[in-house]
Amino acid sequence: MRFSLIAAALPLLAVASPVVKRATDADVTAISTAISYIAGNITKLDNQINKLGVNDTIGGLFTLFSTGDLQKAITNTETVVDGVSGQFDDNQSGALAIPLTQLVPKVVGLLNDIVKAHPKIRTALLGGDASFIVAINLKDSYTKTQSFEGKLVAKLSAQYQAIAPQVTSQIDTAFQAAIADYS
Repeated sequence: MRFSLIAAALPLLAVASPVVKRATDADVTAISTAISYIAGNITKLDNQINKLGVNDTIGGLFTLFSTGDLQKAITNTETVVDGVSGQFDDNQSGALAIPLTQLVPKVVGLLNDIVKAHPKIRTALLGGDASFIVAINLKDSYTKTQSFEGKLVAKLSAQYQAIAPQVTSQIDTAFQAAIADYS
């Protein structure tokens, strides 16, 4: 009799208990690879900005192309995150924390270099000011970055979600400063 009550209750427990879907290690690898692609595009854009000269229309165009590549990399990474159907556990979140924290100084450095290059940007469009283009790109990149950050943080384990603002705030602050400089 006892067994039959337990057997009868099992389907109810299965319905009442939520199934927690977990992300896979393949998801971690895919996101880490996508983050590496972002890092490579940051390096490419930063090198282009540091080579930019006064009245350098060609360099300005290459910088715009590199900016577009970086924005695509951010969007592609967000798409990879969207494809993750579950939560990361602590080990997986820790594995993602490494490339993410390594990305922070690259992002901050790039944004600082964009601010330093502002005088050159003022003459980069056939001798005219391209600041308005940079301002638009900065705002768009910031929006894409915030969206990517939000989606990824939501998939991290609770422990890593709690410390994520310490990482994302550095990026947010650098973006806000660069946007303010170009506005």
